[in-house]
Amino acid sequence: MNSKKEDPMSNVRVAMDKVAETMEPRIPMSVTEDGGPADKQVLIRTTDSERQKWKDASIKEGESLSAWIRKNLNEKAEKVLTCQHINTKKYPWATICLDCRQRLTK
Repeated sequence: MNSKKEDPMSNVRVAMDKVAETMEPRIPMSVTEDGGPADKQVLIRTTDSERQKWKDASIKEGESLSAWIRKNLNEKAEKVLTCQHINTKKYPWATICLDCRQRLTK
């Protein structure tokens, strides 16, 4: 008598292994607004509700979540890096640009 139990999932595992042997695992690369490949990753931590809010916004604007995040971060970076500091507010301790939030004087 054979005391060894047969694994009911063994056929599925064998089939999946065969499929995996023929697959080429890769992450699809999208092209960015500047024409270059989006091939770098940035790991950020977020809450479920933040991620869902971003996902909903990206769907509403007809973009992937990744493209939507890149677009918005690029817009913010451009604003901060090229701001002309026209819209400012003077405080006794500093002058602050109201557009990019940069402290301009001490």
